[in-house]
Amino acid sequence: MPIDGLPGWREAKDAAAIALNRNDLARAERSISKAIQLHPTNTSLLDFRYQLYLRTGKNDHALSDAQKMIPATPGWSTRIVGSHV
Repeated sequence: MPIDGLPGWREAKDAAAIALNRNDLARAERSISKAIQLHPTNTSLLDFRYQLYLRTGKNDHALSDAQKMIPATPGWSTRIVGSHV
């Protein structure tokens, strides 16, 4: 896979953001998950989905994404913990 992801990930991310702005959480989840499939090393996509999962009460899924981000993004866990205290 190319280091910058497969074509289409940006469009899927944009579609997720639009769906989220429209409060269409199911579509946002599908779109951001598609973006992650196309660019699995992009931690900002995982962070987007992590926050979406928290918002929708899918805490186990949020934890799974968090566990993927912690080793890939130094300082991420400290930023998140600090923002939820």
